[in-house]
Amino acid sequence: MTAIVVIAEVSDSDFDPITAELVSAALQTGAEEVHVVAWGLTQSQAVGYEGVKSILLAECAPNSVEQIKELIHQALMRTQATCVVASFNWRNTEFAASVAAMNDMSIVTDCLSLETQPSGWRVSRPAYSGKVEVDLHVDGGLVALLRDRVWPAARRDPVPVVTMSTLTSVSAVSQVGSTEAPRSGVDLNSAGVIFAVGRGLGAEGVPEFVELTNRLGVALGASRPVVDAGWLPHAHQIGQSGTSVAPRLYIAFGISGAMQHLVGIRKAQRIVAINTDPQAPIFSIADVAVVAEGTEVVKAMLDLLPSS
Repeated sequence: MTAIVVIAEVSDSDFDPITAELVSAALQTGAEEVHVVAWGLTQSQAVGYEGVKSILLAECAPNSVEQIKELIHQALMRTQATCVVASFNWRNTEFAASVAAMNDMSIVTDCLSLETQPSGWRVSRPAYSGKVEVDLHVDGGLVALLRDRVWPAARRDPVPVVTMSTLTSVSAVSQVGSTEAPRSGVDLNSAGVIFAVGRGLGAEGVPEFVELTNRLGVALGASRPVVDAGWLPHAHQIGQSGTSVAPRLYIAFGISGAMQHLVGIRKAQRIVAINTDPQAPIFSIADVAVVAEGTEVVKAMLDLLPSS
């Protein structure tokens, strides 16, 4: 029997939308059983997903890497799973290697695909800054950290909840307190329309661009050079080292289209690119290519909007 344990993301007393993608990815591998491990929820809040066999809910939240490792080990022993799936973020990379070492598993990060094989797993991930995808064949167990916004969301459906206990004595570390980071504007992960600014607009063009997005009520994105220059905070960065997005409409102003940026927007349904260079790489994937000065387009759009 092939089983997978999915490590849930939790926010606002519910499963984060990313969890539905992780479950969907696990279900599509061909594994016979998929189980979800979660903490920070009550049994009534832990509404599962179609196709999931059970939710393993910790009695209390672990407060160290050692406790997370022990909790996941308990889940693996209970389910006999040979694969752990989690979202590729800094929190999960902190414990993933420890989980792999403890359970004699391999580890692959930033995964774009995952499926079962007769002796293990087949997984793909980007290489050379996203210029190519590499297929890897892993024998035995696997800890796979998956890129967000690649799989469709699984449908919610109640499933049995099994309460687990954590080993509170495995670490001398205790949690003193926690502070949630402040939310910054519109969530790029869930935005339906994103306007993104690139270095081509110049520092002087950013304030008008921000005004345009505010007046239209659309999400504000940025390329890495814009963030590196300090024109906008990192929360707005889209691309391999930022956020991967999947909006209905993505409009890029002054973004040439480095491979690292294109990787982050490839799930967008419609891409409109505005650039002065007719050979800009982003035009190769754009549905609509506009050869024009981005700042002039921004000003023209502002002129068309009613005065605030």
